[in-house]
Amino acid sequence: MTAGGYNMGGDLDLCSRETEKTKFLASVKKLALTRNVSERTVMLWCYQRAESIEALNRMRLWIEEEDKTERWLMSLPELEFVEN
Repeated sequence: MTAGGYNMGGDLDLCSRETEKTKFLASVKKLALTRNVSERTVMLWCYQRAESIEALNRMRLWIEEEDKTERWLMSLPELEFVEN
């Protein structure tokens, strides 16, 4: 990781070159925490910076797998109305 956001492009490039899903997700989580954005956003940034078709397809698959878990979706709040 680079210090204080100096070279974010380099961090994203390193993350997008990762070939193991668990290491990729760990890098994504670390980047998301240091950049104060969601993990999904970092995944999309890495996807956009893919340097080869193989990397592009690999990240697309990982993003689709994460989307199937639906952990990125926010549930609607339960509202209660109080009548006066």
